[in-house]
Amino acid sequence: MDPWFVGKPFLVNPKIFKIFLFLAIFAYSVAIVSEVSAFAAESNLIEVTPLGSSTKKAADLSKRIAGIEDRRLFPSRTGYQFFRLVYQTIGPNGGGQTASGLVILPSQSLQNRIVVYHHGTSVRKADVPSQPDSNLEATVAGLVFGSMGYIVFAPDYLGLGESSFPYHPYLNSETEGTASVDMIRAGLDFLADQGISQNFEIALTGYSQGGHATLAAQKLIEKEPGRVSAKLDISIPMAGPYDLLGEAFKLDINRTSKQLSLFTAYVLNAIALQYFNGNIQAIMSTHYAGRIPDLIRAGVDDERIKSELPENPLELLSDSVIESFKDTNSEHPLKKILRENSVYDWTPVTLTYLVHFTGDQVVRFENSKKALKQMGNKNVFLIDLGENLDHLTGFFPALTAAFSLIELQASPAAK
Repeated sequence: MDPWFVGKPFLVNPKIFKIFLFLAIFAYSVAIVSEVSAFAAESNLIEVTPLGSSTKKAADLSKRIAGIEDRRLFPSRTGYQFFRLVYQTIGPNGGGQTASGLVILPSQSLQNRIVVYHHGTSVRKADVPSQPDSNLEATVAGLVFGSMGYIVFAPDYLGLGESSFPYHPYLNSETEGTASVDMIRAGLDFLADQGISQNFEIALTGYSQGGHATLAAQKLIEKEPGRVSAKLDISIPMAGPYDLLGEAFKLDINRTSKQLSLFTAYVLNAIALQYFNGNIQAIMSTHYAGRIPDLIRAGVDDERIKSELPENPLELLSDSVIESFKDTNSEHPLKKILRENSVYDWTPVTLTYLVHFTGDQVVRFENSKKALKQMGNKNVFLIDLGENLDHLTGFFPALTAAFSLIELQASPAAK
């Protein structure tokens, strides 16, 4: 039987959604190894910091006042606690680095599935799950999954949160994958330290950049299953830029969006730091190369950066990049980098639901269509939540769909 939401797009009242976010925040009470076989044996957990807790009553109250309890978010089963983990992971060039993430631990762990939630784009270093007062997305994910008895692991990604790496390699599939997998390893060690050592199953999900990171982590786990001791059971990437070359950077003079320009500037800045020794003028126009990287490095908020950006992201690209993209036979280094960090061109063995909506004009629906076509097998499905959602309003409906899919897939023992 199809989930109730398949083919039934729905909208969330913006005022209700703001109330929900506010109440969700109020619910808070306050050695790298080279051999794959060695990963599970050696702990990479460095530090654990308790962050607070939420009661079952507080979570239920948030849902009832938000008016979304009916069938979309079921009544809460338990309260939960929050912890920040700092753990060892790998940098883009293979050297040892630290990263951080959030663990949500239900007061009563009613499920044997761990939800690994990958957050969307965060330009500011502190706007991450392990800083829950700064990250509304992680707050909502915690309220949805934690209150229903699911343990949640939410990596901050390399270069964000408490990470030792000097910048965030935005949309770099390798470091997204390793940061997530190493968070799972550290999280399982943390659970063992708490006396929780049952046979867990893993559900991967995430929105926007988190959708990209979900597939990156899934691909790594399937390629090297010995890196984690828990079984990967289901993957639900949501509205992600899976095809960076063909779709995310598709030249379109009529495609205007300050949000898309922000994504473009952020990825160009990260690519320049990683692949061009910081020479951003090799790929970004001189007009913007002189000030946008400084704003990103300064950690100003998104709106401040967007105020300096053009409506059309094409204006951010250097002349050599634009000419190369116009010539299909030309091979600019940026093309190769974007192709290597795309995450759609492989065949998953895990049950995978691509959740998206045709109304998304920032991360276009074609990303998911192309991923379905390339991945297409009996394990991969595409769920379209409709044309009435955009990249902003689509977050909560997509998250609700992911929750419902995880509930449907939960093993009988978890009920």
